[in-house]
Formats: sequence, structure tokens, C-alpha cells
Amino acid sequence: MPSRGRTNPRLQEAIAKNKEELKKAEDEAKQLIEKREKIATEVTKGRSLLRRLKKKLTDFRSTRKRSKNGIEAKMLKVLKSIGVEVTKYHGGSLTGKDIRKVIANASYVFDEFAKILKEDRKADGLSETEIDKLCEDHKLTFLLWDGAFSTARTIDPTEGDIVLYEGRA
Repeated sequence: MPSRGRTNPRLQEAIAKNKEELKKAEDEAKQLIEKREKIATEVTKGRSLLRRLKKKLTDFRSTRKRSKNGIEAKMLKVLKSIGVEVTKYHGGSLTGKDIRKVIANASYVFDEFAKILKEDRKADGLSETEIDKLCEDHKLTFLLWDGAFSTARTIDPTEGDIVLYEGRA
């Protein structure tokens, strides 16, 4: 019969081991709680920022006026001059037939866009050189697509057509 006040050595060892494991678990839990609190703080800050940005966007959209002389109106006028209709039911996106019109008139469209963008550019916006490069890049892309589609539709292409299509020219 065990005596009072004295604990079995194996039991003492098990208790010590359990206390050690409990201490480790408490330390890990404390670290996890601290991490969770940091994450919760960041999420709260993020949500607050998102709310402020949404409000600013709403305010911006409500105060923004579409001018008949603004960049967007001028660019739409260029598109209309070649027969493109930007329809509201497509969210302002161009449809296939309208894209074909832009492709067919790419030089004119992007030269006009460059003039408009340079005329109405902001001091802290793109430079005239950057605007020219951007419009030239877009014009070239449309012209290359036009060439690719034209060559792809060619029936019985010549060796020259094939070389041009494969980009070996």
C-alpha cells in the first residue's frame, strides 16, 4: 500500500511529461492567438480601406460628368466616323463587325487617337512620345491581325503568301 504524501516515481514522471507537453501546447496556442489577432487586425484594416475606396469610387462616378468635348467623346466620334457603333447592351464593348471596321481603318483610328490623347493629356500623364508609341503599337497590332486574317483566308496561297504568313519575309 502506497504511503501518503509520496507519489509513485512513474506517476511523477508522467505528470512532469504532461506538464511539459501542456506548457508547449500553451506556448503554441499563445503564438497562434497572437498571429490570429494580427491577421484579424489586418483584415479589419483591409475592410475599412475597401469601404473608403468604394465610397471614393462611388463619389467619383457620381461627380464625373461626360463632356461633349472630353477625350472619350472625341474618341467615340472617331469610331462613329468609320461606322462603328458602341452599343450599351454590350457594356460599351465593340462587336465583331465593329472590330472589323477598326481593323480596316486602324491607321486612321490610331493616328486620330494619338492626336486626341496628346491634345488632352494631363501634365502628370503620358508624354507625347509615350502616347505616340502606345498608339503605334496598337495600330501595328491591328494591322498585323488584318494581314494574318487576310492571309489565312487566302485560297491556294502562293509561296510568297506562305512566307509572309509564317513571318519569314
